[in-house]
Amino acid sequence: MIDCYNIKYYLFEYIDGELNQELRVAITEHLSLCPHCSELHQAYSRLISFCQHCCNLEVPKEIHDELWNFLGKFIEPPSNPKFHHRVTKPRHRSKDR
Repeated sequence: MIDCYNIKYYLFEYIDGELNQELRVAITEHLSLCPHCSELHQAYSRLISFCQHCCNLEVPKEIHDELWNFLGKFIEPPSNPKFHHRVTKPRHRSKDR
């Protein structure tokens, strides 16, 4: 099972349906039991929805990569090595999605 500390690393991919089955099930189970993380999930979902509907701007790949590299300096990898392989640089998203 995934814990509150590690779930924050996967919520965006969870919302986008980009996780493997094992991790998706673990997060779904955790969200059903944890009001705090469930609220965080709802907030992330609303943020994504807002950005998709209101912010129809494409971030250039160079800026996307530079921002991820900057943020990567402040984000610790998950404490559970079982899930460590999923903490990677996210794909640059195109308008087509």
